[in-house]
Amino acid sequence: MNWTGESSVRVASAGVVCTAREWTGESSVRVARAGVVCTAREWTSESGVCVLRVIAMYLAEAKDCIVRDYGSTSIVCVCNATYCDGLDPISEESIKNGNFIHYSSTQSGQRLLPNKGVFSSNGFTPVARTYFGEGGAQLLFLRIPMGASDFSLRPYTYDDIEGDVTLEHLALIDNDYDYKIPILKRATEIRGQELKLFTSPWSAPWWMKINGTTGISHLAEEYYQVWADYFVKYFDAYAQQGIRFWGYSPQNEPIQGSDHAAKIISMGWTKENQTPWIADYLGPTMEKGGYGDLKMMILDDNRSRLPGWAETVFANAVAKSYVAGTAVHWYTDEGIRPSVLTQTHELDPDKFIFYTEACQTTKIVREDLGKWEIGERYGTSMMQAFNNWVVGWTDWNMAINEQGGPATFDYNAAIIVNATADEFYKQPPYYFQAHFSMFIPPDSQHVSLASQNDGGLLNVAFLTPETDVVVVLMNSQNVSVSVLINDPDRGHISVAVEARSINTIIYR
Repeated sequence: MNWTGESSVRVASAGVVCTAREWTGESSVRVARAGVVCTAREWTSESGVCVLRVIAMYLAEAKDCIVRDYGSTSIVCVCNATYCDGLDPISEESIKNGNFIHYSSTQSGQRLLPNKGVFSSNGFTPVARTYFGEGGAQLLFLRIPMGASDFSLRPYTYDDIEGDVTLEHLALIDNDYDYKIPILKRATEIRGQELKLFTSPWSAPWWMKINGTTGISHLAEEYYQVWADYFVKYFDAYAQQGIRFWGYSPQNEPIQGSDHAAKIISMGWTKENQTPWIADYLGPTMEKGGYGDLKMMILDDNRSRLPGWAETVFANAVAKSYVAGTAVHWYTDEGIRPSVLTQTHELDPDKFIFYTEACQTTKIVREDLGKWEIGERYGTSMMQAFNNWVVGWTDWNMAINEQGGPATFDYNAAIIVNATADEFYKQPPYYFQAHFSMFIPPDSQHVSLASQNDGGLLNVAFLTPETDVVVVLMNSQNVSVSVLINDPDRGHISVAVEARSINTIIYR
């Protein structure tokens, strides 16, 4: 797809929305608290007031969610071999002619968007249905590591034969044939359309690096062309298996490769030495190899590096010509203001910004199982991102085990698999993502919200291709808030936003 044009809009996964400008149309929506109407302009109808007649309001409770309470604020919905809670698709009739639907997930246990599935001999299938199936989160984008990552059991690349500068020995391994490729094909089958896949390398082969290690190190200049050729060979290998990628980044977390505290497979780049490599080696090699249409995303690291990293790359006209966007990780979100995303967008509005990794770095999963606050961290990141020109937001892992692995570190995920009990747990982060991805389809457009008093709520809104208005509200407070949503074209509606909740409101 093309990312050109003043009003171009595209959607990716987990609430993916990209815009090239703020929404300024007549259907803009406004949010207020406790009956205070906020509008971008004064209401001018003949009657002075236009009230949206509410024919029906549906609250999607945790319909048949099997709740397991781990104490305090920690609740999960349990799925097993014979049952997983579910929600029927939205009917067109339920959101038009004055109707609206209000979906809510709360800290107290109400849950949105479960789905039905049965375990089979392929243990991935029920998880895949939860993420990609009808009634599930309906994700569209997936990241596939180019070789080993920090969730691999060992460090490896696809050509660990020293001195193989022709890459004669580059080949996929059992992990690809036994796991990655079958999983990708099954997920695509369940989704019913081609997934948007992107990849990132954690490290070049050890023999290409200046200190001969898969850990902290930089690429030796003598292998600049060989490493660019490696990308083409990798995409060729997957293409032979019938899998085509949408995009890639030149390096996952390039800062890690220079960080002596890092314990994972990694390779370092500075923005000053990566820029000419993109311009003189990677970009031309990808074009020559037939992959010039893939979306190259620079940085692929925390927003603390913005807008500086993008400024350096974009200052090189040749490098900039090969770049489609900027990839961002969430790990410094709490300490770095989201406005750096807008500053990056303003460097070149035709270059998109995409969140490519988020992970709760909890050391013991059991202690945080079902913890609502982790979901709120996801929601805050997504709200900030989408209100600052970000086009997509993706989680790190789809599912991990109860020990947070298999991995170098025992981190958390939206779904936890208990293989012993033959069940898996959908945690709050799953639902926070689904509140976006389920209701905001490709080609939706961000809608600017204005508020005199937001009541302490985070908010964001979108207009879908079907002209549905989707408003997402998050309340992290311990008190409920009454909200009046005013639409100059449609009137206004009043909703109660419960304490500690994420809410999606849809109307046409």
